[in-house]
Amino acid sequence: MLPFYLLLAGGIVQFYFHAKATRLHQVFIVTTLIATLLFWTHLTQQQTRVWRNELVLWWYVSQLTPDNPVVQTNLGVAYLDRKDYDNALKHYEYAAKLGNYTIPHYNLSRLYVKLEKYSEALQAYKYALAEDIAINPSLDMTYYQLAEIYQKLNQPIEVRQALEVVLIINPAHQAAKNWLGNL
Repeated sequence: MLPFYLLLAGGIVQFYFHAKATRLHQVFIVTTLIATLLFWTHLTQQQTRVWRNELVLWWYVSQLTPDNPVVQTNLGVAYLDRKDYDNALKHYEYAAKLGNYTIPHYNLSRLYVKLEKYSEALQAYKYALAEDIAINPSLDMTYYQLAEIYQKLNQPIEVRQALEVVLIINPAHQAAKNWLGNL
């Protein structure tokens, strides 16, 4: 199946070269094609400004749909990539408040760990884990990262429990086996 624009272009070429088009028709066709090309070139240049980088793109989208948790989460990721932790935190927290979407909670947790706010990281992780467990019970990496947070909080019993859950979910998880073996 040919795309519409190819069929249209074929029709225009057919009309231009093979039909009994007058000189006026030919000038009109060429002028219309040039104007259309310039119009789409202008629109492409405008859109390229928006797609310049991830931060500009997600900021622009957030202006269009400010209450979308996916947009706010991705804007937070863009700020985090630039090590702008304050803005990343602001957008992750806003995304977390917007609804039942757990990714901002995971991102909050990782950011809190980066900021050495382990209690907040644990709270965010537990929330996300509780929400996700019903959807996806095979969250071995989540429990492994939870064990890392417990380790930073110096809670060895919880570290062991989280690692044991990792191995129940995924008995082949070598890093969890090694870590548990060293406890």
